[in-house]
Amino acid sequence: VRRMLLVEEHHRLAAEYFAKRWRRDGLREIDEVLRLRPAARRDAEIIDTVVSALDSPDAEDAIRYVIRRFGLNAVEALARAASTSPRWNLRHNAYDALDRMGQIDRVDRVAMLILDLDQARTCGLMWVASRALRASGDARVGPAFAALRERGRNDPHVECLGNQLSIPVASGNGPPPGEAAAP
Repeated sequence: VRRMLLVEEHHRLAAEYFAKRWRRDGLREIDEVLRLRPAARRDAEIIDTVVSALDSPDAEDAIRYVIRRFGLNAVEALARAASTSPRWNLRHNAYDALDRMGQIDRVDRVAMLILDLDQARTCGLMWVASRALRASGDARVGPAFAALRERGRNDPHVECLGNQLSIPVASGNGPPPGEAAAP
């Protein structure tokens, strides 16, 4: 019982440290969790906590840590973060970790790019994301572009991409990943 209480306390501290961007302290706490309970490598809650350490522009140490200490046990959490996290750094660092692990096919790349486009603050980044989305031919691209158009002329995305948002998306009639095509 005491050991479990210690594990919970170290896990709580790790989550607090990651939230404060004190990554090294958080990773040290996760090391303690794994020392006290090696099976925590497969614990989804612990994995989600350590994946949150990737939310930084300089998270190289955390990427290596997740791969080394959690390996394939972290793939699901990394794929979820890369595909859906509202945080740009977390999304891209999770994507990088999956790429290094040979698991990049687990990422919903279109969902990631839609978030990237929405959060882009420079015209260059907007163009990169919009081109990749247009090339995907995914059914979700048309509605994403329509939502951007609805923001109006004063929105930076509309100013930058202009007519590109109005051009019909080629082959945008396929189903999203995991959904069957309509009969």
